[in-house]
Parts: sequence; structure tokens; C-alpha cells
Amino acid sequence: MAAIIFIALLHLHTSLFAQITGDAMKPKLSNWQSKQDRLVVDINLDNWDKTPQGIEIKMGRSRGVNVMFTDEKQFGAGNVAFSWGIGFSSQNFHSNGELIRDVNRDSSYFSSARLDTISYDLNKLSLNYLDIPLELRFRTNANAKGNRLKLAVGFKFGVLLNAHTKFDDGDVKFKTFHLKNISDIHYGLTGRLGFGHIGVSYFMSLTTLFNEGEGMKIFPYSIGISFTP
Repeated sequence: MAAIIFIALLHLHTSLFAQITGDAMKPKLSNWQSKQDRLVVDINLDNWDKTPQGIEIKMGRSRGVNVMFTDEKQFGAGNVAFSWGIGFSSQNFHSNGELIRDVNRDSSYFSSARLDTISYDLNKLSLNYLDIPLELRFRTNANAKGNRLKLAVGFKFGVLLNAHTKFDDGDVKFKTFHLKNISDIHYGLTGRLGFGHIGVSYFMSLTTLFNEGEGMKIFPYSIGISFTP
């Protein structure tokens, strides 16, 4: 399902391209004025593709954020552009899964055996990354109110800044840092579709949560609302 969402966004560029072709001969604004979406803020719901058996992600509580500062190189009249930048992303996964490390096998896994038998308020895994986003952007000309239909498809690469778990049962509260076996990088496909200053966004990781051979094959993804002030 996660991959299908991205493919659907990708195919939307066909209809946009028809509009863009017709606009290509119109005069271009100055370079600074015509640049779009220099700041992008996504408020996301985070989840896992291929969730381990017995583990339930509480997606309504698994909220994350993605912030990007970008520049772009426009082509033709500016309806098509290539962008690059720097960003920060935070993914938070609330679940009934306790992260357990198997020292003998140098691997980690999630188990619901203990948490399914007790009452608790909070159990989450948080991942924070420094990202480099790349996008191919398509946009129509602005309407009378200055709004445009916009589509961006791309790729981002990120380095893990911090990974920790947090648990709270009302009596005991603690965080665990320096998690083992978590991958130090992530990269994946991105998509954004919007009109004016608001839209929907998507990220699908092509890297697993754990290092190869050191844990379950879990692929994080995020779906969110995107703001481009």
C-alpha cells in the first residue's frame, strides 16, 4: 500500500506537464521572485511497512515532522524546477512493541509479550535525522489569487542524529539512548502534491530500520500535511 501511494503521486505529473508545456513561452519572473517552496514543513503520521507479527503501530499517536530549506534551478518559464536543500526529520512510532537486544546474536527485535500484559501510558521509538532532499518540481501558472497546483517527486538521504525509546506507565518513566543495531542512515522516495500553500506529502524509506542482518526487516514511511509558507 505504501508504495502504491508514491506511484499514484508520480503519475499525476502527466496532467501537470500538459499545462506546463502551454505555459513555457510566457515571460519568466525574476529569479528571486519566481522561486517556490523555499521552506517546506510536513506534519506527518508515521508507520511501518511489513510490521512484525504481534506488533501494532498506534498511527494516530505516531506523529512526526519534516522541515526542509531548499533552493531550486528552474527550467523554461519556471514551471519545472530541480531543487536541493537541507532538512531535519523526526519520526515517532508508538506501539505495543518493546525493543529488545539479543546480545548473543548482536541483533534487536520488537516483542509485545510483556507490554500486552501490563498497563502503560507511553511506549515509543523516536528517530531524528539530518537530511539532504532532492526534488523535481512541476507547477502550473498562478491563478488570480496567486495559487498554483504543484507536484514534487524526489529522493532524500539522511544521517541519524539521535535514536531513543521512551516508556511511561504512570509510576516509572525512562528514556533509553545509544540504541544498538539501528541503521545510521536512511534514504527513500518522496512526494508532495499541493495547491497554494498546503498539500499532502509522502516519504517511503528504502532502507530498513535495523542494519542488514541485525534485526527485523521494517521499512518506515510517513504520510502528512505539507505547508509551504
